[in-house]
Amino acid sequence: MPKKDLSDEDTILFRSAVGETTRLEDDKFRPGSTRPSPHPKYLGKDFQISDPDMLSDAPYEKTLTAGQSLLFSRDGISQRVTKQLRKGHFTVERELDLHGKNVGEARVSFACFIDDCITHKIRCVRIIHGKGFRSKGGYPIIKSKLERWLRLRREVLAFSSALPRHGGTGAVYVLLRRKTAL
Repeated sequence: MPKKDLSDEDTILFRSAVGETTRLEDDKFRPGSTRPSPHPKYLGKDFQISDPDMLSDAPYEKTLTAGQSLLFSRDGISQRVTKQLRKGHFTVERELDLHGKNVGEARVSFACFIDDCITHKIRCVRIIHGKGFRSKGGYPIIKSKLERWLRLRREVLAFSSALPRHGGTGAVYVLLRRKTAL
């Protein structure tokens, strides 16, 4: 922007309005180096665990790698349906992102999310678990746990790693059983 010359009268008026000032040696803004720790949000309802093994924080025997694809289907689910899920042909109706959560927070978020989806008759969801590059052990902890949690939930009919444009091996498509009226 071109610098405008101010009249002496305008300069005096400005200085009287602003008062005394001191020039800063360094005018760069530097945000604080410490970030607040994340706190889980209240999810608004209790959740039901379909298997008490989900509450266990014991290490899961199966260790997955960041690039390893996931694929699972229950008995009775046709190969055609599993193939359609793997190719992303189902419309994803909801999404859950577990990035930045520890195992306990992820477990609660997952359980509440699945319960909510079942209640609202959601058929297909995507869960982003990440690839685990920043995990302490060097392997995807949440991905390994999520794979187990998905198998334990009887409402989960099938799941598959997502297409690359939807997160690839850092996300899964999950096909859910429709809630039937009793």
